[in-house]
Amino acid sequence: MSSLRPLVSVVIPVLNGERFLAAAIKSILAQAHRPLEIIVVDDGSTDSTKLVAQAFAKHVRYIYQDNKGPSVARDVGIESSKGEFIAFIDADDIWTKDKLEIQLRLLDENERAHIITGQLRYAIPERLGEYSFAFKRLSSPYLGLHLGASLIRRSAFDVVGLLEPTMEHFEDVDWFLRARDAGLSIITHEDVVLYYILHGDNASYDAPDEDVHFLLRALKESIDRRKNGKEGVPQ
Repeated sequence: MSSLRPLVSVVIPVLNGERFLAAAIKSILAQAHRPLEIIVVDDGSTDSTKLVAQAFAKHVRYIYQDNKGPSVARDVGIESSKGEFIAFIDADDIWTKDKLEIQLRLLDENERAHIITGQLRYAIPERLGEYSFAFKRLSSPYLGLHLGASLIRRSAFDVVGLLEPTMEHFEDVDWFLRARDAGLSIITHEDVVLYYILHGDNASYDAPDEDVHFLLRALKESIDRRKNGKEGVPQ
């Protein structure tokens, strides 16, 4: 890593997230690391999401698109970003204060690593405030394939490509499997870096049973890649 402090781009896909977006943004701004580039990609919201984002206009770049799904929204954010490192947070989640400090240090110590991913905790809020949450219950730490708990070198997307726009659910699992099959180095760590807020309207947590076919599709495509010998170590 360069001795200069690298730019970290943070992509926030959001659809009707007026209740939560401010807290997510504030959890990014609470990071000690600078410089930061925060990109909010509004996926066709019909509530006051735009006004919330514009309240942070000094720190946030706001992009609106017609509703095309979270994968497309993240891809728009990636393509619009300029950072050496790319991170994600859903509009209804919260980073821990030391997320970037921990993960940038790990990437600095592991120069051949492409992806760092930590643990998350599911959180049931006791109070939903405009700018803050109080938690009523927290799950045990959980290590999952979650973009919001990760920090990724931009070069990883040059190898793996963007998120698959036709994956309506489990698009993060699909991307991580593609990264693994491409031979990218993924390092996990035990620090909790993300609170996944459970509020009754979570798109992925409450995905209908029939949408599990997206997970099965991702797994099958990964198996097919490995059978066909398409995995390997990037040069």
